Amino acid sequence: MPSAIVDAIKASLLDGTSHSCAQFEENHFCVLRPQSAPFAPLLKELKHCFDTVARVPNQVEFLLSSGPVRLTKPGVFECDLHNDAHRSKLPLFSLMMEESLGPLVQLFKEHLPSLADLCDINNVADAKTHTTLKLQLNTGGSFPWHYDNPGVPNKRRLTMAVYLTEHWESCNGGEVLFQPFLKPEVSVSPQYVTVVLFRSDTALHAVRPFHASPACPARHCFTVWFDGASTNTDDDVNLRAKHLSMESLPLLQSTPLQRVLSRAVYDEEYRSRLAECFGGPNCRDARVAVAMHEAHLKPLLANSAVASFVAVLRKEKAQLLASTSAH
Repeated sequence: MPSAIVDAIKASLLDGTSHSCAQFEENHFCVLRPQSAPFAPLLKELKHCFDTVARVPNQVEFLLSSGPVRLTKPGVFECDLHNDAHRSKLPLFSLMMEESLGPLVQLFKEHLPSLADLCDINNVADAKTHTTLKLQLNTGGSFPWHYDNPGVPNKRRLTMAVYLTEHWESCNGGEVLFQPFLKPEVSVSPQYVTVVLFRSDTALHAVRPFHASPACPARHCFTVWFDGASTNTDDDVNLRAKHLSMESLPLLQSTPLQRVLSRAVYDEEYRSRLAECFGGPNCRDARVAVAMHEAHLKPLLANSAVASFVAVLRKEKAQLLASTSAH
């Protein structure tokens, strides 16, 4: 089974008609539709996991002046394979962690130049150190705009999300949304079998609310995050005066530096998805999430030069939206 998974992903990635490698290098994400047979046993075990092994609510923790506060995404559950007790009850995913992740790293390093710094995986200890593998069940939730690697000390370089949602139709929602910096938004359906590769540190993304139906009662997926050896360098995280002009737009679009400005440029979009994800604008968790967003913005926009540049970028965004709507 492990080799079949790797072979299916490799065949789809290197399919000469899809140009997936070039798309990944240009856009920092690509969508693969591999042959589905090797994934059927994984879906069966994934369902077994959430029926009998673990069903942990997806949560995020913030540190406030009053102490830590934990927010829960309604309708989203997960199982972390770094938990030895969980992994011992999930033999196929355990085997995948042991035997598939190393060959996948070599595949990506060989064919995707921007992933040359992925950490090698030679054994289970390496996998537990340099990757994260989680199973996910979505019965009616969503995710706000975010980067999987928001900054120091995170080491994630690549996200591989594998969607196994049977009988999915557009009415079910749950699409993955990508928002390339000052480029048009892209929507990806989570149908069975869809593999999405994206840069953890440059791909701003969200998930639309999932709507269950009799034919499609849940959105199933698993995600692997691969660490890089040189993530979050000084150039990735430090915005400097020389960057505060439109001449730097190509740099922002192609590097993790965009993360510094993303919340400010897409302020309304962040707020809307946060409220949607955490139960609606009147819910306590949503209010806390939006307040944390505002707390991130305040010191950034206190710098007048940065605030002026953000205004220019927001104007560019508005023009892009108007142009996109016109077509």
